[in-house]
Amino acid sequence: MHRRGYDDVMDAAASGLMPRALVADGGPEALGDTAGGLAADGFDVEQVSGAAAMLASARAVPPDIVVIGFGIPDGGAVDAVRALREFSDAYVIVAIGVPDEVSTILALSMGADDVVGAGTSGREMAARARAMMRRPRVAAIVGGPFAVGGVTVDLLTRGARAGGADLDLTRIEFDVLAVLAEAAPAVVARARLVERIWGPGWFPDDHVLDVHVSNLRRKLVAAGADASVVTARGVGFRLAVDD
Repeated sequence: MHRRGYDDVMDAAASGLMPRALVADGGPEALGDTAGGLAADGFDVEQVSGAAAMLASARAVPPDIVVIGFGIPDGGAVDAVRALREFSDAYVIVAIGVPDEVSTILALSMGADDVVGAGTSGREMAARARAMMRRPRVAAIVGGPFAVGGVTVDLLTRGARAGGADLDLTRIEFDVLAVLAEAAPAVVARARLVERIWGPGWFPDDHVLDVHVSNLRRKLVAAGADASVVTARGVGFRLAVDD
């Protein structure tokens, strides 16, 4: 899955192909200032009402940034982020009326990249979106293909297979698998894995990494893979052949 970085955004601006932002809440007025701020900053903005519409839109035309109101209908923001992370690596901002510790942790634990107050101005929201786009998610891996048990990772095609079938992975899930396969059977420290995926100098909440690892682990199990992601408690993760 492709995720554009800041240079790509600038190239897109020059060519007229702007980064896509999806703004989702309970109604067209709820995050109107957000939509306006992103549009004024050069994003191609679509505003939808409800989680179902947000997920359908994200599947149809993959966004670069998704802003979700915490009280979004059809399950709320926590469930919406969890469902979005099943297939998308879009940067996600959750807007909460008055952010509190519990709500913030819940949103981050489901894979949100940032949590802000719902009263955040459109200009600030656009600035936060730009800052995210300057930190492209990249795993600088060379060589390969890599094989651990029956799990294979091909960097040239960005394809992965397990149990004799292709794995349907998001970009971050693929990059996590590639980094672990490259290092196998050694453990990759959490900080090192984050650096390889998100780049140096940016450290997202630990929950964000855990969400992607958990989704990757579940997909390997569903595919009948004979290798799995093993947690080295207090250290990191490794890809190991199942006993």
